[in-house]
This record gives sequence, structure tokens and C-alpha cells, in this order.
Amino acid sequence: MTSFIGPIIFGTISYIFSSPKGEGVPELLDYILLVAEVSELKTNTKLPVRAVVLESSVDDKQGILVKVLIQEGILKVGDRFVLDTTKGKVRALINDKGKQVKSSSPSTPIDVLGFESLPFAGEILQQVDNEKDAKTLLAQRKKLENNFNYQNIDLTHASAEQKSIQTINIILKADLQGSLDALIESLNTFNKDGINIALIHHGVGNINENDISLAVASQSVIYGFNVRKEKGAIETSKQESIDVQIYNIIYEEL
Repeated sequence: MTSFIGPIIFGTISYIFSSPKGEGVPELLDYILLVAEVSELKTNTKLPVRAVVLESSVDDKQGILVKVLIQEGILKVGDRFVLDTTKGKVRALINDKGKQVKSSSPSTPIDVLGFESLPFAGEILQQVDNEKDAKTLLAQRKKLENNFNYQNIDLTHASAEQKSIQTINIILKADLQGSLDALIESLNTFNKDGINIALIHHGVGNINENDISLAVASQSVIYGFNVRKEKGAIETSKQESIDVQIYNIIYEEL
């Protein structure tokens, strides 16, 4: 990890801290609270909930788990919500100590269970009154994307005039949506003479038998970041001689 020491300026307050070493972080947080109190920085908890997605993942036992940061309102178990690409109903809220809570207030990161599909980091969660409103809003936004079809034009197969270019078909799996987005961006900008990358499929979660079957059909290499191979996938990959490479440190894969 690259060390970074930087000044934070709040009005007339300047503070030096080191995030990798943790030096000065408690004092920095105290200063932030002090400035917020002096400046009377407040949010309206009576408004409908508005929160930003920080990260999303798939848990083997709990399913889709999404960490959000609430900006307005109070998020409660049972609340319905909609985003740009999915919707849902709060089934459970889990705080930073791993305990379930009934509600969560602004400026609090909270893990949310109840999403119908994985949202992207940066999407805005908005509270709605009922399922009908959620469906209507989701349809109106017309921004639904199929995670499996999201590809950059630079990752298409070589054309007939480019038969001399070697094409590497890749299936990509990661534990978190944020990690997956970073890996996709890196692959999209990959540039090396004589090599063309085709991103056949990508998704969040462990490598399963469907991934192996797709790799067989498309003659792909499977790359995984911080995930594991499911039991069936282990056996099938050996039988079909599919190359599966798993990494735990993201820069190793990049």
C-alpha cells in the first residue's frame, strides 16, 4: 500500500494525518465533528430516505448485501426503495458491529439486505411508498443494464481483417461490485500489440458450474478475484481442462 499523508483544511483548521498508519485519524474525526457542530451542519431526518451505495456483494448465506451511506431520512426495516438499476424492500439492517438494527440515521454506513439484484457503487437509493411506485420509477428511468452484456467496444472479437491479432476470451468473477468495476475498466484499457481481449461474461459471486460451461463453449479463461470455486465447478473444470486463475490481491490480476 502506498503511504499518503495529507493536510485536511476545515476553514482555519489544518490537520496532518496518515491513513495507512492510522496516525492522527482519531483526532481528525474529532475535528470533523467539531466543525460540523460549529457550522451547524445538519440533515433532515423527516425527509424520505436518500442514500448512496458504497459497495455491494453476494454473501453465501445472506444473499445480496449492500453497504449504503444514508444522506437524508431514517432507513427502517420494511421500507421499500428504488435505484437506477434495481429495487427492493429492507429485510434487515446490519451495523458496523455485525448486529441487526431496526433503523439507521444519516451519516451512518449500514449493510442492507433486501435488494432484488446487485446495484452499482454510486447509485442513489430512494425511498418509495409501495411496490407499484417502485416498479413505475424503475421503468421510467430506462437505465436498466444487463450485467452480463456490459461490454466496451474495445473488447469485441477481432474482425476478419484482424485475424493476425490473438484474441483472449475472459470470464471475470469478483467478490464485490466495486472490485469488478475496477477490473473491467482495467481490461477495457488493456493495450498490447498482437493481443485483443474479449470479455465474455462478468459477475459478482463465486465461480460456479455455469461459468465453467460458458468457458467450455467460448474457449475462455476464467479469472476470479477474492472468490472461490464451488464444489461442482472444481470437478467440472478438471474434467474439461478449463484454466481458472484466482487472485486475492487486485494488482496481481491487473
